[in-house]
Amino acid sequence: MEIEGVQGDPITNLEDWRKFGPPAHEVHWKAGRSAMELARFWVGTDSANTESEGIIKELLGSEFPDLQLTRGFPEAKSQFDRFGGNVRNHDLLIEGINEGERVVIAVEGKADESFGASLEDQLVAANSAVAKNPRSNARNRLEYLTGLFLDRSAEQEANDPETSGIGYQLLTALAGTLAEASDDQVAVFLVHEFETWATDRRNQEENERVYRSFVELMTETPEQ
Repeated sequence: MEIEGVQGDPITNLEDWRKFGPPAHEVHWKAGRSAMELARFWVGTDSANTESEGIIKELLGSEFPDLQLTRGFPEAKSQFDRFGGNVRNHDLLIEGINEGERVVIAVEGKADESFGASLEDQLVAANSAVAKNPRSNARNRLEYLTGLFLDRSAEQEANDPETSGIGYQLLTALAGTLAEASDDQVAVFLVHEFETWATDRRNQEENERVYRSFVELMTETPEQ
């Protein structure tokens, strides 16, 4: 798989990744943290790309038996709504093909960083943003995402114990992933967790709880 920066610059090592596909904030580029460890996974050694591609293909093999990964783009951006402003930054966006069908894989790297504010806290933040600037789309974006994935208003979801703790980043990540796939394409959202000397197991356990709850909500069968 070829890895490229947003301008098409080839990325073959850590320095290339830092130069052509850096995290949004330089402070996040640290050994043991997700941005650098994701880069290391793919380009840390001469054989890393091939080995990592094999791991991804094995992981997804039951659903995509003929998966071929073609290109990857660190820090790719996706516009997922009509409000402008903020976009989804994918840690790594991978393009592939399976049996003639295009597959998009959006990778979210995690060491022990959280999945962002909870829906409850995000609603408070969105309301505050609108109060300070009536033209802010923070509340509109939140309403769009909760309506799209959870079928209720932001206030209803934020006040429901079953959904109030959902990490807002998971909603934007899923929306950004789907935005990259057209109607006839397949989209995969993949969380890649790294356990390093710099991670706190308690934070990782909380992430696992939040993520599992989210997956259960997204995959439960609606009542008839």
